[in-house]
Amino acid sequence: MLTTTLLEKTTTPNLAASVSESKLDALTSLRFFAALMIFMCHAFQMFGLYEKGGTEVLALWQGVSFFFVLSGFILAYVYPSLDKPYASDRFLLARFARIWPTHFAAFLLTLALVPSVLQIPNVLLVALANLSMVHAWCFSPAIENSFNAASWTISIELFFYLCFPFLIKDFNAERKMRWIASALLSVACVGLSMVPYVIKIPGCSFGAALFINANPLCRLLEFTLGIAVCRFFKVQGLPKSISRTKATILEVCTLLCIMGAVSVPIIWPTQSAPGAWSVLRIWAIHVGGAPFYAALILLIASRRGQIAEFLTKKLFVKLGEISFSLYMFHLSIIYSLLQFREAFSNLPVCVLPVVAFTISIIVAHLNYTLIETPFRRRIVSLMQKRTGRTVTIPTKSATQHGSAHNDDRPIPGFLELAQTPTFRNNWLRRGALASEFVILFLIVGWLNVQFRFIPNGFADRIVSHSVPTTRDIEFGDKFRLLGLKLSKKSDGLHFDAVWKSLAAQELSCFNSIQIIDAGGKTLSTKMCAQDTSHRHVSAGQVWEDKFCIETNEFGNGLKLGLQLCDPKGKPLTANNGILDGNGTRLLVALP
Repeated sequence: MLTTTLLEKTTTPNLAASVSESKLDALTSLRFFAALMIFMCHAFQMFGLYEKGGTEVLALWQGVSFFFVLSGFILAYVYPSLDKPYASDRFLLARFARIWPTHFAAFLLTLALVPSVLQIPNVLLVALANLSMVHAWCFSPAIENSFNAASWTISIELFFYLCFPFLIKDFNAERKMRWIASALLSVACVGLSMVPYVIKIPGCSFGAALFINANPLCRLLEFTLGIAVCRFFKVQGLPKSISRTKATILEVCTLLCIMGAVSVPIIWPTQSAPGAWSVLRIWAIHVGGAPFYAALILLIASRRGQIAEFLTKKLFVKLGEISFSLYMFHLSIIYSLLQFREAFSNLPVCVLPVVAFTISIIVAHLNYTLIETPFRRRIVSLMQKRTGRTVTIPTKSATQHGSAHNDDRPIPGFLELAQTPTFRNNWLRRGALASEFVILFLIVGWLNVQFRFIPNGFADRIVSHSVPTTRDIEFGDKFRLLGLKLSKKSDGLHFDAVWKSLAAQELSCFNSIQIIDAGGKTLSTKMCAQDTSHRHVSAGQVWEDKFCIETNEFGNGLKLGLQLCDPKGKPLTANNGILDGNGTRLLVALP
């Protein structure tokens, strides 16, 4: 997905005849904002920033469509011809070296942060498909979203790369039959998904999403559109009569059109799209904004307007460079932070998304610096040694200062060396990386303190405001409930339970929270793991559990029931308080 480096750092003189053209820094910056759209889409949905049962959300996932169009544009810009011997091989190698190291790193991070992804049928075969980047070709949502769910888009991109040598042959031809054929193929996929609604065929059913969202053939339209826009940009471009002011107005108008495309789920609600119209609605939601993204890419690449000029700022360019890593890692980080959601229920709803974004940016930059860039160069270097075919990677020193090295120069002393820009920059870079690791460590430490383990002073403060009948209650010989604090808010009932371990043990139990009516009937039950990582605690260690029961779950409930169950589901016996269930359930009156 975010796999389109603006002027590829892995190019060859034969493959990239047009690399001498100006570097498209503004488009690099724009990649970050598209990645931000996707991050916001996932963060809003998964952290509950949209109310359940409310209106449909904005289609911020259209950032994917932007990247598919941009991918076609950039590849055509960098590789306008693949006619030389072995050019296609070198192109595919460069693309593999660009995306696979980060894909593999994100795969491993997902296993570490979200081990539950292993709980799928045929896990080894699915893992092989995922690592081979063909999992989106299987037309199975379970396989498509396996492991790092965000990686389905690079599976689509791999399909684009395989098609690119075929499509680029039309780049300088008058008739673009290959492009037209690929566009018609995508449209045919949409038409195929409409068949069951138009013609009733017994036993025939096609899911509209199957032929639109994650179907490589259907998304080929966006990729081909990007190639076509690049052809227009190279051959004709914007008319010279378009001034800076007019170009800025066009940029703003295009952004407004994109806002309209993102608002399709709200403008065109589900109930107004019956039958075959539902297919067109799904297409409009996922692919319909592609022409506007193509127009924006053309305007920004032309660098006529003020928005394009603003996007050349170094900060935005750097954020754009790490946007692929940001996209590949953000979803697993969000998933891993979901376990902290209840612990942050008493804080503003924006806190956890901001934490997720901060961690994602740091991890993205670390991956870009330590894995993505060096491993890309290493893979290309190994392959050119094996094949004897040159796939060069230009560096700043080679392109700006020349690549010749004077062996007769005297070796500088340390003080002289310390004054050189390269030496200073290397130390600054290392210092920045070390600072990022420190910040990441501090954030993780703060999350754990906020999530679970708290000082005795904090515990005493919570216990002092807890329900008196919930204090100092032992469950079995394992845990003591020091106190349970209840707080009723607009969104539901929040409660903080402060626990103390009576022995060195693993936190493998789970809390069963129940809403009970006047007759003793259980209206709803919420199961919350004591600790998703099953960490070990020492005797006397104190921690806090935070839970929230939403208002619509209350019903006619009058009491709250709390049970602590072992891993097999057997409730532990309590020794104090108002109890029922043979002394296993603690009862608390709802405020």
